[in-house]
Amino acid sequence: MSAFIRKKILFYFIFLFSFSVFSQIKPFTNNDAKNEKKELEFFSLQTKRFILPNSQDKKNLEKAHYKELRKMRKKHKKKIKKFQKKIQDRPTKKKMRKTKRYSRRANKNRPKYPSLWQKIWWGITFWK
Repeated sequence: MSAFIRKKILFYFIFLFSFSVFSQIKPFTNNDAKNEKKELEFFSLQTKRFILPNSQDKKNLEKAHYKELRKMRKKHKKKIKKFQKKIQDRPTKKKMRKTKRYSRRANKNRPKYPSLWQKIWWGITFWK
């Protein structure tokens, strides 16, 4: 067999193969995109498989999802209750403000807007 015939046969097989591959490829239309979206909607990460619409599997999955949500809400409520119990022992905001105001050594009856010299004097007495 000559090299020319071998080349012809090789070219023929390549042409057949490429034709069969390209004939299977369809042009991508908008309808295909919609179908893909629908398929992806029913794909669950939990089961890792496709679920047909309106099937029993889909309903079961939804039930499981709602059960998980309920569990989360219950946990959250428990946390809030614990936090509220902690808060009940604390003083109210008004009490907190009063304690902050008179926490330093300065006199309780000090003027509302002290002068610069008074501020300096209180600073010195405070740092002693």
